[in-house]
Amino acid sequence: MNILGIFFLLSVKNSVADTKLLRGPKVNHTEGSLDGDLLLPFDDGNLILPPNDILPNDSRRKLSTSDCEQKRVRVYKFCINGDDDSGAHGEHQIKLDGERYYPQGGSDCPQDPSGYCNWREGQCHNLHNAKWYEAIPYRSLTVGTEEHDTSSENDSYLAYLTPKDWYNKQCKPYEVIFSVDFDSATKKSVCWNVAGGASGKDAEINAGIESCSEWTEPAESYVWFMEVEPVKNYQVLVHIQDYGDRTFDLSEWAGFQNRRLEGFEIKTPQGMTVEYMAHLQDYGDTSWTSGFVGSRGQWRRLEGFAIRIKGALAKSWSVVYFAYLQGTGSTSRCKDGQFCGTRGQHRQVEAMYVTFERKN
Repeated sequence: MNILGIFFLLSVKNSVADTKLLRGPKVNHTEGSLDGDLLLPFDDGNLILPPNDILPNDSRRKLSTSDCEQKRVRVYKFCINGDDDSGAHGEHQIKLDGERYYPQGGSDCPQDPSGYCNWREGQCHNLHNAKWYEAIPYRSLTVGTEEHDTSSENDSYLAYLTPKDWYNKQCKPYEVIFSVDFDSATKKSVCWNVAGGASGKDAEINAGIESCSEWTEPAESYVWFMEVEPVKNYQVLVHIQDYGDRTFDLSEWAGFQNRRLEGFEIKTPQGMTVEYMAHLQDYGDTSWTSGFVGSRGQWRRLEGFAIRIKGALAKSWSVVYFAYLQGTGSTSRCKDGQFCGTRGQHRQVEAMYVTFERKN
């Protein structure tokens, strides 16, 4: 199981007791060539629906280093060590490469004023629903916080991360933890955590960077926790109730049992284009799109969807998909634009399964 899978399992165990990971149909994972170097896992048609409470098999396609140069990052926790101002709380807005990163919506955290999280000093704060950000390889990153000040200009504390501080082209996920002290507003300390699980224990740490197992969080400082992982050229992103955006591989269930999906996006290799539509609570059918479809922060359940391939590859390939529905379980097999789910039954989609198969 990779680090991402372990993160999901720990999140389930520690926060939501009635949530289960879903295992998809049993698929003979074979890689087929799509006009040159374009590769996709595809199903040979031998689909057997298994019990719902079995974890996904770790049969994912192995990535080469050349596949992993493009990275995405997500700041998921922010800590205030010590007393950064005169009050017991601080009003913070997390910045990433100069832009507002968090909060994005009114439900992300208690806010006063709007756009600034009202966080207690001396504690760590999880960034619920924080989004992934695709970073530019071999470039510096700037992560920081802007603290709201009612009596003068807002104060900004920024960590300037060089490529050595945060970037490695390895395929294993890893975590970068870094801090800036209150006094200088610039003194930086960085460590890497690569021992979060079996798939991460052999990950590399750049020369000159300390392992987090040997690192001590500085006193009187702000501390950011940032996940780093490769951007795969094919994956399914789903927006899950209580969890926000999560990504899964093709050919596995994307979602958690007893939690509604609220939207999704499908990324495919360059040269392959898919489009899809969704049926949403109190909205109905959306238009067809190749970007994110659904909603974030509106608590609007996904009730059904359809997917189809665009262009010349639609003649030789099919997209096959299933929906896991509240109360009924998996649907039958859908493909090539067929609607999958329900309309008018108020029944949420809890997971989706997407794969490809070659046409005869």
